[in-house]
Amino acid sequence: MTQQSFRNAFNAFHEKLRNPSSLLGASFNLLIGQSIGFITLFLIDLWLVRELSRTDFGTWKQFIWLMRFIIPFLFLGFPDSYRYFSAIERKDSTKHFISILIILLIIGLFLQILYFFDVLSVIEVLTQNIEFNLVLAYIPLLFVFAALKVLSRIHAIFIHKTKTIIIANLLFSLFLVLCLFLFFLNGMKALLSILLAWLIADSIRVVYYFVSNNLICKIKKKYINLSKSIVLKYVRYGFPYYISTTIFLIFMNVDKTIVSVFSGVESFAAFSVAAVEIPFLPAIFVSVAQNMFPRLADLWLKNPEEAFDMWFRAFKKVSYLVFPVIILLLWIARPLFVLAYTEKFVDGLPVFRVYLLLLIWRTASYSSLLNAGGKPQLNMWLNSLFLIINIILSYLFYESYGIMGVVWATFVSFSLLNITILVSLKKLNRFYKLILSDKKMIVLMLLIIGSYIFSETYA
Repeated sequence: MTQQSFRNAFNAFHEKLRNPSSLLGASFNLLIGQSIGFITLFLIDLWLVRELSRTDFGTWKQFIWLMRFIIPFLFLGFPDSYRYFSAIERKDSTKHFISILIILLIIGLFLQILYFFDVLSVIEVLTQNIEFNLVLAYIPLLFVFAALKVLSRIHAIFIHKTKTIIIANLLFSLFLVLCLFLFFLNGMKALLSILLAWLIADSIRVVYYFVSNNLICKIKKKYINLSKSIVLKYVRYGFPYYISTTIFLIFMNVDKTIVSVFSGVESFAAFSVAAVEIPFLPAIFVSVAQNMFPRLADLWLKNPEEAFDMWFRAFKKVSYLVFPVIILLLWIARPLFVLAYTEKFVDGLPVFRVYLLLLIWRTASYSSLLNAGGKPQLNMWLNSLFLIINIILSYLFYESYGIMGVVWATFVSFSLLNITILVSLKKLNRFYKLILSDKKMIVLMLLIIGSYIFSETYA
């Protein structure tokens, strides 16, 4: 009887995993898709840190920083408007897709104008890398490809074709590695090789999305609606969300920005490999949250308590997977770090350990609770407040503890931000009750803290 029950449970789990319309199946596909990208970049790091000079490797890390930080900053929140309004107005999701796509293409054209007037040179100032003058001309094209990718990805989630995300990221990773290898083999300059390889790989990914999800056929004139009321509707939701997201991005990149601006490309190379998140760990809850968001937003309108419980159940399941990995990584941090990045970067090991601790908070997306509840404005103000707190703490801690002070300032500020979000939703007491009622969670958290103290003291 027990064996039969186990078999039935396994078959049910397997069926949900295979079903792209189920939360588990879609989240699994998103996790694999996200992980492919994270792991590919991580493996390229391991390759290039041995092949390139410290300066050229720093240039590679600055380019990745550009694509993860600067380019998303230019979206102005419109992809998030598409995600939200497609969730609550499903029958008009295609109309929203076309409208947002046109708006983003207009922004890309505006970026081209800014390039002609030399406004984009601020990026060269941020990187303190004169070679980035080459990248400036391609910022509009990088932006357009990134925008098309984000919109296509959100669309794939809504139409339950999350397997296309896996294939798209596989194609991107394959062509990125192949092009980098061929360009470096032919002696091409590092930054030019990186730029061209990225553009080729990203263009192939976008073409696949459009073909596999039949997006070309859906782009019809009758769907184009860019009336003033429609644009204002997107701006009312998307812009506050954009401000909060941008502030959050700045919040999480204050340490990297300080090092890049004031210490130069070589110091950025050393710091960036230490301030790294293990590739697949943040991707787990990101994948679950992105797939869960339409249901979370819809349920929050009807029953906020039930919506919060759904969010916590997802957080708990992910924590059971991620927390043991954090403990293991804290114990093997030094040999793992040296194996990955060689002895020349071993002075960044304390930074690496703190970033492992930060994963306790990064296991869940607390801001998604505010966004699902239709409160992007509150999210914006909270992120603004704690960005200021982070900057102040970073300065004060830096004066006393140097670079490690900046890292701890980020950890403290991020912890306070998430706690404040729970307080603003009146869910902090419930959150702690749910945590304290789970013995596994308590044990795992205590083991993480103990492992960190031991690794810093004796390892």
